[in-house]
Amino acid sequence: VILPLPCILAILDAHLAKHLTTLINNLAGGIGPGFFEAARAGRQILDLTHPLTLVLEKGGDLHNRAAVAQADVRQYYDNLRPLLIFRWLLRKGAGLDICITFLRLHCLPQIKVAVGQSECTITRRSIGVLTGTRTVAAAGRIPLMDLAERRLQTWKQLAFSTPSVSCCLGTFVDNLFSTGTDTHS
Repeated sequence: VILPLPCILAILDAHLAKHLTTLINNLAGGIGPGFFEAARAGRQILDLTHPLTLVLEKGGDLHNRAAVAQADVRQYYDNLRPLLIFRWLLRKGAGLDICITFLRLHCLPQIKVAVGQSECTITRRSIGVLTGTRTVAAAGRIPLMDLAERRLQTWKQLAFSTPSVSCCLGTFVDNLFSTGTDTHS
């Protein structure tokens, strides 16, 4: 559900998103070759799907020694845990003020939605982030970047490779793409 934010929270959200995006962009570059994040400014899904098509083409030339896998994380934003994102941001050097602001925005505000004569109150929660906020776009990148950072070496061992490049792991928002030399890897 995309919820309207009170004016001050919308301003806070925009300012916080700018800081988070800068921090996360700097960290994404340090993960290493073999990881490609398509859902960033200046990139599009074709930047990811085109190389995957080329993997299948090259694999066909090598007697079907290539495979591409794709997974979609269901209800992604509804299951993000703001406290885990808070801890990750702290570990990566984000200022305590930025981390607490993120946590406050996504966990604590009580939101009232009125439609005609009906009113619904969404209370404080610890699971899920506010879909439709600018910070959710930045926060949604964190679990997948963390996964890439922790598991990229394993993906590299199983990935489809040529002498010049290895296509290990690619992401587009809540979609993961990987390659291998067969369907078992």
